[in-house]
Amino acid sequence: GAGGSVSIRAATITGNGFVKANGGSASGRGSGGGGRIAVIATPGSIPATLTMQAFGGSTSVKGAAGTVYMESASTGAGKGELRINNNGIVTLIGTDTRVSSRVTDATVGRMVVTNAARLRLDAGRTLTTAGTNGTILAIRSGCTVTNNGTLSLSGTNFVNVGTFTNTSGSLVSYTGRADDAPVTILPATYGSLSVANAGTTFNLPGTQVTVNSNLTVSAGTFVQNTGNLRTRRIAVSAGATWRNESSGDIILGAGGVTNGGTVLLDASGGGAGDPDAIEIRSDSPSSQRPWIGNGSFTVRDAAVTNQAGTAPISVYSGTDLGGNGANWTFLPYPVGVTGKYWIASSTANFTSDACWSLSPGGPPNTTAPSGPNNVAVFDGNGSGNCMINASINLAGIHIKSGYAGKVMQNPGQSITMTWSFIQAGGVFAGANSLLDMNGGFSLTGGAFTNTSGTNAVSGNVTISGGATYAHHDGTILLDGAANQQIMSGGATFFNLTVTNTGAAQSDRIVISDNTDVDGSLTIADGALALSAFNPNVAC
Repeated sequence: GAGGSVSIRAATITGNGFVKANGGSASGRGSGGGGRIAVIATPGSIPATLTMQAFGGSTSVKGAAGTVYMESASTGAGKGELRINNNGIVTLIGTDTRVSSRVTDATVGRMVVTNAARLRLDAGRTLTTAGTNGTILAIRSGCTVTNNGTLSLSGTNFVNVGTFTNTSGSLVSYTGRADDAPVTILPATYGSLSVANAGTTFNLPGTQVTVNSNLTVSAGTFVQNTGNLRTRRIAVSAGATWRNESSGDIILGAGGVTNGGTVLLDASGGGAGDPDAIEIRSDSPSSQRPWIGNGSFTVRDAAVTNQAGTAPISVYSGTDLGGNGANWTFLPYPVGVTGKYWIASSTANFTSDACWSLSPGGPPNTTAPSGPNNVAVFDGNGSGNCMINASINLAGIHIKSGYAGKVMQNPGQSITMTWSFIQAGGVFAGANSLLDMNGGFSLTGGAFTNTSGTNAVSGNVTISGGATYAHHDGTILLDGAANQQIMSGGATFFNLTVTNTGAAQSDRIVISDNTDVDGSLTIADGALALSAFNPNVAC
């Protein structure tokens, strides 16, 4: 027969010996499963010399392991360790330790599945860990955990050297810790997967993770690294972030991407200009995958094929591999464009040739950036402030996150960019003359002060990531010839003027979040379109 049940509750436990609830062994018949042991010592402790066993029977058709639950003052109430140990007894497939509808309390601190044990969570059931320290889930070699329901995992550390199976319709939710320590997700194939803890970074491992149904980033930051991500659908909630600044590919199913927060896909990080190490593709070569939502989309150095949807997305320095919808725009930087790097260690003029190099931190071996084939790049290798002391015309300005200085437009000097402006750090201080961006305006870090004159933008306006924007009583002029998007990120504009000359249905200015205009809102040409997420435009 089965091992029965043992429950011990005491203020403290001392001594040594055994507590056993082993299943019986029967020759020629099915052996009994292990029983249940619960030892709770509060406010005391459980001695290591106390041995607890709930093994399955070991003859003929072998029995499944039982459960041992150990809770003490050190674990906290309801946060004890659940140990499932079958003493090396290998059972037939389907002979498992089940969490079924008969289990009324399925919250523990952490779980260890060891010595040939097999754990199965039935459909419709939830098994929750509430512990925060140590290894929260350990699946040892030769052991199996099969999830048909919902497995909610707290903490940061998980080990799987056995078999972790998540069936269709199941969910694994990672919830992290209150101190926002980073979490690394187990490499596995999931039914559905969610991460939910504001302030916490959830890292994918370096191997491929497959999600057969929905991947939901409810709160916190979901970081993809070198491993590929294959999923039917990704949903990013408001305030949450999905980030890939590495090289993992993205393979999407029919659900595509729904973004109400922030999506940053930048191969190798550091902004545009790196090889296209990220590939975004459909899991069916003949089918487009939709990207929708009012969140912030930043895509750089990616090769993209068969993606579509309604969210306007600009791909900087990427490759259009074909099959993409009209909402995807590819901006050619740095193909045919030379990055020139600011290397001054103290304040100097933009036009000083001695302050520029053809490589990051390299020698002064070139002239100041000028013309449609040059991008001025500011990174951590040049700490000096830059005074734009003359009117300049160039491909773009790229201020990277490592730059700690200021780029300052002198009064009366205009800046014209045939491509775009990207700022992820440092400070840009506009003066009173024209800023003309014949592409996008991306502000994801640092501080930007607009010109008090006009800042003309032909592409998308994206402000996110805690960057600071000061309007300086200036005007943002949206003068593109195709749909444009505003993601203000909480920034306030002074004047906002629309003169978009695109054809009907291609002249929309999509407002993707709440946008404040302190001065005047003028629509001279084009159409203002609020997204489906109902943002407000306050004037």
